[in-house]
Amino acid sequence: RGEAHTRIHLSIGSEIVDPLPLEIFLSARWGLYSYTRSRRIRYAPISHPQWKLQRAEIISLDDTLIEAAGFTKPVGTPHVMFAPGVPVRVGLPKTL
Repeated sequence: RGEAHTRIHLSIGSEIVDPLPLEIFLSARWGLYSYTRSRRIRYAPISHPQWKLQRAEIISLDDTLIEAAGFTKPVGTPHVMFAPGVPVRVGLPKTL
């Protein structure tokens, strides 16, 4: 039995100059959530500049992480984007 993993190879396309509302929603995350050992939810605020999004296409995907985390394997065509990265600041976590 191996560990859960995700291996993905993408073809990176052109810059998304004017992102659609869905693309903004999917990439503009402003918080991190996790569980404590006692199963309470914790939240930490994050801040970062806007991502420089690019179109992308999946060339190959080998994923066991989603199902190992207890989620149902997704169906349908994924919406794929790429960004080279941005600096991120994470605030102090709080138990909710």
